[in-house]
Amino acid sequence: MKVLIIRMSSLGDVVLATPVARAVKKARPDAVVHFLVEKQYAPVLGGNPNIDEVIPYDKRGGDAGVGVFRVGGKLRAERYDLIVDLQHKVRSSLLSYLASPQTRIVLRKRTLGKSLTEFTGISGPLCDSHTVDMYLRVLGDVDIPPDGRIPEVHLDPAVSRAVVERIDAARNGHKTLVGFNVGAGCATKRLPVATVQVAAAALQKLGCGIILTGARNDSGRIFEVASSLPESPVLTAHNFSLKELSAAIGAVDVLVSGDSGPVHIASALGTPTVTIYGPTSPHRWGPLSARHEVIWHEMPCAPCSNHGGARCPKGLEVECMQSVRSEEIVVAATRLFP
Repeated sequence: MKVLIIRMSSLGDVVLATPVARAVKKARPDAVVHFLVEKQYAPVLGGNPNIDEVIPYDKRGGDAGVGVFRVGGKLRAERYDLIVDLQHKVRSSLLSYLASPQTRIVLRKRTLGKSLTEFTGISGPLCDSHTVDMYLRVLGDVDIPPDGRIPEVHLDPAVSRAVVERIDAARNGHKTLVGFNVGAGCATKRLPVATVQVAAAALQKLGCGIILTGARNDSGRIFEVASSLPESPVLTAHNFSLKELSAAIGAVDVLVSGDSGPVHIASALGTPTVTIYGPTSPHRWGPLSARHEVIWHEMPCAPCSNHGGARCPKGLEVECMQSVRSEEIVVAATRLFP
């Protein structure tokens, strides 16, 4: 049996799709499982024993535009028995069609009635089920049962050694390391810089070493936090590869973050998390690891989005995130200390 799982993006969604690969392998040990994913997220699937081949899709390069038909031709040549489309958008649907599998199953987030209300613009965000459960339910169409809900990320040993050595060289005797992920794919999900500054400084006073993570475009926010702290951070990781970022997340004792991909990497690695939610729902995107703290100030307007956005739909200063106090973060983090 040859299976293709499609989940192109984003980072958190890709990580949360890994229980699907595990379930397929558990139910069909002889299955050959491929995973189609955007090139930038492919490294997070590396080393996963349930995935025989990761197929990177370069949507900004050779696979852009009509390149999708070339990719579709390659997929067709693989002669898949089953395609599991967990994206179910135009591109993934086209690729599934071009691949011409014997069986195709897709993620359906809404009933027909809810789809119609979404089309009219009056539908709210999906909060009924966790994303992992939504993905695993798709396999019910082919009678494949779940095999646990915890996502998987497998660290590259050489990369991890290098990152840990770098951390150890700079930790300056700190026994407890707290990571702050200051970025997020959507601006409304990012932790306010001022909140991070105060919380990180307070944790330093408790003797913690601080590690700051984010994407390359978060370098300004990371510098703003780092330059305000009483003590230099042990590490700033704004220019890390995805493998290096995963290794850094695996090395900290607690990760503090808004709703973003690094939270799910932490869950997969068993790193305790303090996750702050605002425009999105923890019921759908909450961490699945045993040790986590969720901070969410429920408001009449929240959650307002499935994935966050560039700005608050009410034109506010993302009140749901701004309302979270640094003291709440510090208290939540200390509850998770080893």
